[in-house]
Amino acid sequence: MDAHKIVWRFLPLLLLVLVSYPAAAQSLPLLTFNETVTGQIRAGQAQTWQFVARTGAMLSVYVQSLESTLDPIVTLLGTNGEVLLTNDDMRPGSLADALLEGFSIPRNGTYSITVSSFNNSDGAYELTLMTGFADLRVREDFSNNPVWQTLLENTGTPLLEIDTATGAMQIDLVGINQSGIVTVGAPSDSVFQDFYTTVDVDMTGRNGWRAGLVIRHRNEQNYYLYSIDSNGLWSFTVYENGIAQVLYDQGRHPAITQRYQFSLGILANGNKFEFFYDGQQIGTLLDDTILDGGRIGFMATTLNIPESSISAQFDTYIVTQPLIVDDESIFPQAFMLLDGNSSVQELQRRRLIPGSGTMLLDGQNGSVRDDRAGVWRIPLNDREIRNFAFSTVMNWSSLSEDVTGCGIAVRVTEEGGARYELAFVTSDGAYGLQHREPDAFSADGVYGETLTPGYGDYKLLVVALEDKLHLYIDGIYRGTLMQSARDGILNEAVINHTIGRTICNFEQIWLWEIIE
Repeated sequence: MDAHKIVWRFLPLLLLVLVSYPAAAQSLPLLTFNETVTGQIRAGQAQTWQFVARTGAMLSVYVQSLESTLDPIVTLLGTNGEVLLTNDDMRPGSLADALLEGFSIPRNGTYSITVSSFNNSDGAYELTLMTGFADLRVREDFSNNPVWQTLLENTGTPLLEIDTATGAMQIDLVGINQSGIVTVGAPSDSVFQDFYTTVDVDMTGRNGWRAGLVIRHRNEQNYYLYSIDSNGLWSFTVYENGIAQVLYDQGRHPAITQRYQFSLGILANGNKFEFFYDGQQIGTLLDDTILDGGRIGFMATTLNIPESSISAQFDTYIVTQPLIVDDESIFPQAFMLLDGNSSVQELQRRRLIPGSGTMLLDGQNGSVRDDRAGVWRIPLNDREIRNFAFSTVMNWSSLSEDVTGCGIAVRVTEEGGARYELAFVTSDGAYGLQHREPDAFSADGVYGETLTPGYGDYKLLVVALEDKLHLYIDGIYRGTLMQSARDGILNEAVINHTIGRTICNFEQIWLWEIIE
């Protein structure tokens, strides 16, 4: 096919790139990011796939049944074969396909995905491992596609030559401080607000360069630019009404090497932006300047050196967005059990909490002891907060032969008598999240009896967002309590059904206050 070339007008701007990973030295089938494979499950059997990822990478796994006879289960295994996440029904009771969306890779290495079935069901399935979110909106390799000539738009001056005949989107520039930006797609079908995007970059030229991704491009006066230069320094800039404000300038990271082939990526989630180089997270920033959606583009620039020239090729352009089914996003059914900062990142990436907040407690331990029957509390802190994420590992010992337990009372107010919500686990394997008025606990709330009986360790996570309180135990979603929001403090609590000394230990405590 003949080469397809077109001349556009252009302006300076930035870039983002995709994630590439080394090959795994394993015998199991190796997954390729953003491509779909098929498999077959027989009753009582499972299939395992592998992939290689780097620290901080954000990924999603989507398993869709191709036959009504199969109810798939997907399990993510860590580098040592440990179970990190698992999901049966992406929306219990209505959607039987399996989904792990927006999870974080804890460390470099080879990971496994096992597909099994519920209740010995069998049948064929499709599996897709995606960078970012689970809805793959764009996957473009620019393979000599003339359609892209009508979708690529350049702004500014002077003239810029764009070529897709090479199997990539190529920008050629000659001269001092020559800069070009090309945005992709008509506004009606290429406006992205919250998303993950990556692109592969291949740079050649003389006297250095800058290349990058433009996001939330409203017009040539308003957009964000993420760029990296030939010295291995990265920057993030917002252009508002044509005025540039550098949000982060010339940063270094051990993952960035001074080479000409690499991938860039960016996660835009509300006012939070995460930046990736070759699939590894290299930075995070908050900014409220442009919150609306816009177009995505590619940028290349020569430096202020005589006789400069560059050729920038952009390939394998990916955009993923949160999966929406029946006008609703998919509520996360499980979380990895991580440290405080990593857990907050996981909650934010999986869109359970917004991007802004502050860590009030991190890594503390505590204990409370009481001999009396009932629920007895002591303050964990003295700050009243309304919206938060709280986590701890609970274990206890008791001299009582009856049921005992431990819990966390949240949004505690003492005016007119104690009012609070209590998240708890008891030694008979029961758990719950219930509201307490001065006289008694309410009859409704979250309650279950499916935990293994014992005295710990139980990993407790409570997320409070206005009138919703979500409960996770051992990384598994247990339910949501609807209760009018109010400010209050947190208390550690001992639970005794009868008189008998019980000592509750609270370890690895972290408390994140959500600020909207």
